[in-house]
Amino acid sequence: MDGLGFSENIDVESMNSLESLLHTVQQLKLERFRAEDLEEIRFVAAGQTFAVSECKYEGTLVAIKRIRLNEEGKNFERSYFQRRLQCVLREILIMCHPPLTHHPNIIDLLGYGWSVEKQRPSPFISVAFASKGTLREYMREKAHAIRTKLILMGDVGAGLM
Repeated sequence: MDGLGFSENIDVESMNSLESLLHTVQQLKLERFRAEDLEEIRFVAAGQTFAVSECKYEGTLVAIKRIRLNEEGKNFERSYFQRRLQCVLREILIMCHPPLTHHPNIIDLLGYGWSVEKQRPSPFISVAFASKGTLREYMREKAHAIRTKLILMGDVGAGLM
């Protein structure tokens, strides 16, 4: 990725298959999470690229971010799948970038895995579970002081910077 200085020289744009994604995560030495060992507890939220679930893996709560492939009204096209794989790879590379892996305001990437949904491979990544819920939920709660919310917003900004 331009500007991030990855020594692996990984070209996100040329990645076009699940096989190339798997090769890349193996190069990064990420732990492989076996889908059959995940116990899904609840659906948390969905964004543009991922659907997030709270799961238990080997006795630990984790968040599983599954790539969204089966959206209503979208025909499954190879180019669509490739773009989704590229999004997963970008997220992994950003979270594995050395200055970010140790940043206190960046969530920890724990590993990767895949399952099969509707006869299609569906990659996922595992990250630390945020027990307080989503940022949106937290900010809507009236129980938290405005000062606490402002500090949290500053922490989010520091993570983004």
